[in-house]
Amino acid sequence: MSAPLTDIARFGADERVELVTAAFSCPMCLHVDCAGHLSGSADDTVVECECHHCDTRWTVGVDGWQAMRLILSPPPREGDGWHLELEPTRQQ
Repeated sequence: MSAPLTDIARFGADERVELVTAAFSCPMCLHVDCAGHLSGSADDTVVECECHHCDTRWTVGVDGWQAMRLILSPPPREGDGWHLELEPTRQQ
């Protein structure tokens, strides 16, 4: 299932890992067995997410502090946990 869902991440830069992971749980089935792909620029950063359980895809906007948190200390992948893939920002 693919839906043009958009959300805004709701966690602080110093939040516990469980709260960061929960910010990216699937909006359809609420599983955290999801992958996220961080992309964008400093002004417009998003995480493109995909649920491994129900195949839903959605986008979550993050601010600069949240993006830095995800880059420097991503949630660990343990079992069916959330997984983040990073793509370097391209200079134009």
